[in-house]
Amino acid sequence: MRWLVRFSEDLLRTVALLLYGWFVPFLRLIYSCCRRWCAARRRRAEGKSKVRCVVIPPTVYKRPDPLIYSQSYLMAQGLAVTWDNPDITLFRNNAPVPSSELLADTDYDVRATVWNGSTEAPAVNMPVDFSFLSFGIGTTSTIIGRTFVDLPVRGAVGHPATAALIWRTPKVPGHYCLQVNLVWGDDANPANNLGQENTNVGVAHSPALFDFPVENRNDRPVTMTLSVDSYVPPAPIDCAKVFDGRVPSTVAGQVPTQRDLCVRLANRHNKDAFPIPEGWTVEIDPTTFSLAPGAGRVVTVRITPPDSFTGIKAFNVNGIDERGTLVGGVTLYVQR
Repeated sequence: MRWLVRFSEDLLRTVALLLYGWFVPFLRLIYSCCRRWCAARRRRAEGKSKVRCVVIPPTVYKRPDPLIYSQSYLMAQGLAVTWDNPDITLFRNNAPVPSSELLADTDYDVRATVWNGSTEAPAVNMPVDFSFLSFGIGTTSTIIGRTFVDLPVRGAVGHPATAALIWRTPKVPGHYCLQVNLVWGDDANPANNLGQENTNVGVAHSPALFDFPVENRNDRPVTMTLSVDSYVPPAPIDCAKVFDGRVPSTVAGQVPTQRDLCVRLANRHNKDAFPIPEGWTVEIDPTTFSLAPGAGRVVTVRITPPDSFTGIKAFNVNGIDERGTLVGGVTLYVQR
């Protein structure tokens, strides 16, 4: 009978293990699942990935911000722009040459100044693409070539960097404009990577006449509106003196905030602050027109200076479609 008692005890222990031994591991499994679910919900609330992965905090992962004087980006911020790009310069025999005075079938050294908006992440061996357009707005781009630069962080030795390429102008005489595009896949702000140089000089007899094409490179019809202003980039200033001892929109004596400083600086480039000067007449024919996909037309600009004018004066013509998107623009110089 002893063996029967022992068998009964073993059977009871086995049944108890089957009934209750899984309970504690099951509780641990539920607890683990709850922790993972709460972590995933927290990541979603912070706008991070929903998948189970290692989230690298922004204090560890840094991205560079390569940039150039970009007309499309600046106009999107409500600022006036010039198409005489301060970051794109042409040289011949080491002497600077205006883009409006290029010779056909001639080698020019094109140099682009490249900046980095980041103080923490460089862009090593960054591709820089050069191309040219026929003079006008919305015209077709032709590749010149690609070069590479090492872009250090802002404020470091070697910043800003210079990208240079030899461009042989087309054999067909005409006016051409340049584009420089910074190519960086992990860019903190890819909207400020494309800059354009597009100028023309006209001698004012009475009046100065400019003709240039406007084309629609979209696969949909567009309605184009042309506007003009007299913006010229003001001389650089010392940011430490920008307030002249005063703080706009704040209590007197209070230390200015970064927002106050940015507003004050942006007002120097406000597009509404550069109208056509008194005594000048600028006529655009036509001002508003529609273009079918792939179509184009020639626009004429007549600029009449006052009788007393001598020197050179810049006017910027910008093309905006019905969606408010900048299509392109030109800077016209009147000289007398």
